[in-house]
Amino acid sequence: MHPQPDPATLGEIVTRSQAIAAGMTVGQVNRRLRSGAWVSLRAGVYLLPHRGEQPADRFEAERRRHRQHAVAAVLRHPHGTIAGRSAALVHGMPLTSGVPSMVEIVVPHGHWTGRRAGVAVRSVVLEPSDHAWIPMGQALRGLPENQVDDAGADVARLHVPAMTPARTWVDIACRDEQAQALSAGDRALRTGQMGVAEVESILARMAGSRGCRRAAAVLPHLDGRRENALESLSFGRFLEWRLPLPVLQHEFSDAAGFIGRVDFYWPAFALVGEADGRLKYTSPEVLYAEKRRQERLEGLGLRVVRWGWSDVVTSNPRLWAQLRGCLLAAA
Repeated sequence: MHPQPDPATLGEIVTRSQAIAAGMTVGQVNRRLRSGAWVSLRAGVYLLPHRGEQPADRFEAERRRHRQHAVAAVLRHPHGTIAGRSAALVHGMPLTSGVPSMVEIVVPHGHWTGRRAGVAVRSVVLEPSDHAWIPMGQALRGLPENQVDDAGADVARLHVPAMTPARTWVDIACRDEQAQALSAGDRALRTGQMGVAEVESILARMAGSRGCRRAAAVLPHLDGRRENALESLSFGRFLEWRLPLPVLQHEFSDAAGFIGRVDFYWPAFALVGEADGRLKYTSPEVLYAEKRRQERLEGLGLRVVRWGWSDVVTSNPRLWAQLRGCLLAAA
């Protein structure tokens, strides 16, 4: 009689060799695949859907699917490290460009590079300090290290290699657009995943490498006070449009007391900017409270301009013209 497999040793993603080491036979593995209890992600790497949490929405489902394929890919590449935008998703950093279509992995020089089966493999020199070994449960959920809780046996037993948050940010900032670098970097600073000095050290070591100048130019603009990706993306557009840069998270009060904190404030122009995400106001009560808040701000002689994702995800000339017009009028 074959030994019964020990489920406590199997994570949400498991290789065939791990399943067999846990006491399963090839036949037992194949039966689970045929029944749909397990799903093949790559040759010899399987997803155990019942072990994972259900994503909160379709956007998180898409991000989680990418993280699953990134973990599966690196398990099939013994010299590989999750990198770039895939590493950003593993670390919980937002991507303004959306979920990438290809998993990104880097390998040392001398190994195969190219694109195959949804994985882009490139050659990069990484220092030991550039590597992070992340518990699988954390990697699949995209949790910053300081937000990890008990995600099951796989957290204690199985880790996957990825670039550290700081090295991930440098990889993105060297290769992607400024707004994406701001979004990922602001989040990493806000959650304490990386520090400016750590990034400066990496850039100094990589001086002369392609894209380093661009990353170094973005770094001074990172600010953990921006509370979400929409605010980071908006600030990126201000830089792109060469607008005067606003004060962040300024608080206002009037005779009745505290009004609130605004996303952006141009004091020399008496202008407030609010980046309103979709579904921010979920009830008539909240909507009315926000209306009253704006009326009180306007009572202070301020002009309030609002925008959403569709206004900044591409460089929208309407918003640029509106903000520029307000700034010129006030000047």
